[in-house]
Amino acid sequence: MLSFEDMPSEQAIQQETHAMLGRIQEAISTYFSASASFGVSGIRSGYKNLPALYADAGKALRRKFLSDIGQLHRPGQLADLSGARSRIARLREAEPLRALLSPIKQKEYESYLQSIEASLTEDRKAIEAQLFHFLQWVGTSLYDDGQNEKTLLMNVTGQLEAADTLVEMLDCVSVYFAEIVEETRNRLHMSSDITKAIQYIKRHYKENISLQAVADHVNLSFSYLSFLFKKGAADYVHRLFEPIPDRTREGADGRDADEVVRHRGRSGLFAGIYVLQQGV
Repeated sequence: MLSFEDMPSEQAIQQETHAMLGRIQEAISTYFSASASFGVSGIRSGYKNLPALYADAGKALRRKFLSDIGQLHRPGQLADLSGARSRIARLREAEPLRALLSPIKQKEYESYLQSIEASLTEDRKAIEAQLFHFLQWVGTSLYDDGQNEKTLLMNVTGQLEAADTLVEMLDCVSVYFAEIVEETRNRLHMSSDITKAIQYIKRHYKENISLQAVADHVNLSFSYLSFLFKKGAADYVHRLFEPIPDRTREGADGRDADEVVRHRGRSGLFAGIYVLQQGV
């Protein structure tokens, strides 16, 4: 914000500014466990150049998306892609996920990663579009009309839209892949009878159905189906109820939370589970 007519003075100001910004970053990190990124312009003597210098600094700061947080960005400086490349390499080595894909889809998975890696020199919107297509493809490759997986996809989409940097976005993708692998494995480990029963419940979750009605539909005895649910779906049911305390802490409407909890003692327990799953 200060201007001198000679270049050495301008250079001295810039050096002092860099040191000051470094102290600001250190203080923010120490006291708030956060980071600060700055765009720093070049040198052009005179107050008349301040608007152009401000524009240069803003353009440099946009490089933060590729380079990650907590850095000083200068005009003409190349973006540091090491963080993004290491995350892509981690996705490439995601064996639990790749093991669930067919050989043909594994090749498609690799093609998506190569395409994302090649797009690192493009603008943010182009990179984001690549990531969203990738997520959607992985999701549809691993499940068919699974409500839990759809919820996970919606959650990660919101996280990507709120992310500041590509590194943060790729970390969100890694977490999403781990979650969807767990969901897929849990579904695969269920018996075919349990799967049929759950599909029936999902189609009728708005109704106050009983376990007896489900047993009649899948041609099993009530006691046997009850045993199967107790054996094979206990963890599944537990996971569906887990979000209740979290939702109340997040400020969900108290009446909604009460309504969900009441389903625990009703005859329509499994209908209530799917009401919860739908986000009541």
